[in-house]
Amino acid sequence: MRTAHTPPGLEPVEQGAADATGRSTGFAESLRFAAFGIARAYGRERNLRIQSALGCAALSLGCLLDLTAAELALVAGTCALVLGAELVNTAIEAAVDLCTREFHPLAGLAKDVAAGAVLLASFFSVVVGALLFVPRLWPLQLRPGGTPWALGVLVLGAALHILLRKISLAFPSGRD
Repeated sequence: MRTAHTPPGLEPVEQGAADATGRSTGFAESLRFAAFGIARAYGRERNLRIQSALGCAALSLGCLLDLTAAELALVAGTCALVLGAELVNTAIEAAVDLCTREFHPLAGLAKDVAAGAVLLASFFSVVVGALLFVPRLWPLQLRPGGTPWALGVLVLGAALHILLRKISLAFPSGRD
C-alpha cells in the first residue's frame, strides 16, 4: 500500500507477488536474478575472469600448502571481497553509462572511486596472500643451490605487477 511519503513504484510488495516490472519477488527468483547478473558480468568483464582464476589458484595453492581451515576461509573471504568489489564496479559503470554517454566529472569520479575499491580489495588480498603463502614457500628454492631470496623477489614482483596493472586500468589513456 502506498502512503503519502512513498514514491511511486517503491511500494512494499508481498513475498511471491510481482513487482512493478512484472518480476516475481520470491527468494528463489531473487537468487536466480543474482546468479544471472554474476554470469553476465563474468561473460563481459575480463578482469572478473582473471580475478576468478587468480582466486581459484590461491585457494588451490592454499590446499596444497595445507593451510588451516581459518586460513583457507581468509583466502576465500579476500577472494570474495575482490570479486564482490569488481561486481559493484561493473554495476556502477553500467549505471553511469546508462545515465550519460558524454564525459562528466561526476561520472568519471563515480567510475574512478568504484575502480579504486577494486584496487584496495586487490591490494588487501595480495597482502593476505603474502602473509599466508610466503612463509610456507620461503623454504622452497627455485633451483638446486638457489637462494630463497629469489622466491621473495618473484612474489614481490608479481604483487607489484598486479598493483601496477590495476593502477594502469584506473587511468586509461585519453582521460583527464
